[in-house]
This record gives sequence, structure tokens and C-alpha cells, in this order.
Amino acid sequence: MILTVTGIINAVFLIGPSNLAALGTNAYGLLLSAKVAVFLAMLAMAARNRFVLTPALNRAVSAGHDAGAALSRLRSSVLLELGAGVALLGLVAALGVQMPPVAM
Repeated sequence: MILTVTGIINAVFLIGPSNLAALGTNAYGLLLSAKVAVFLAMLAMAARNRFVLTPALNRAVSAGHDAGAALSRLRSSVLLELGAGVALLGLVAALGVQMPPVAM
């Protein structure tokens, strides 16, 4: 929540309200959109891991069943989330060298 609010405030100061509509037409805006999309995907994966895959693994272990399939799904999801995190770092680095639209 705090990350979202500070990101919006930062965008308003860097870009300015008048330039928000033009974000889809320049490299900075496209990178920013990709960054937000990857971040939201990471949040969705983390929620799925926490509320779906981890309880499924716990149920399998508690019931004495073979937990291999549940563990494999959780491991794959965590690796995918890790890959998204690396991609997010790359997008942040690319954003750091782009010139944002000038705030007026």
C-alpha cells in the first residue's frame, strides 16, 4: 500500500499530471507500465503461493500423502516469482537511465 502511494506521488512529481496521457507513447512510459505489470504479477504469484500452494502442501504433509506434486508446484511458482523479480530489477535499472517526460 505504501509502495503504491509513494510510487504515485513520485510519478506526479516526475511526470506531472499533464503528461500522464502521453506515457504510452515514449520509452519511459512503456518501461513504467511494464514495471507496474511485473510488480502486480509478482503480488499475484505471492498471494497464490501464500493462500493456495502453501496450504495445499501443508494438507498433503498433514494427511501423510506424498507431497511431491504440491512441493513441485510451489517450487515452480517460487522460481517464476524469482524470475519476475529479476526482470523487475532490470526494468528499474532501465527506468533509471531514461529521461522522464518533463513535468510542467
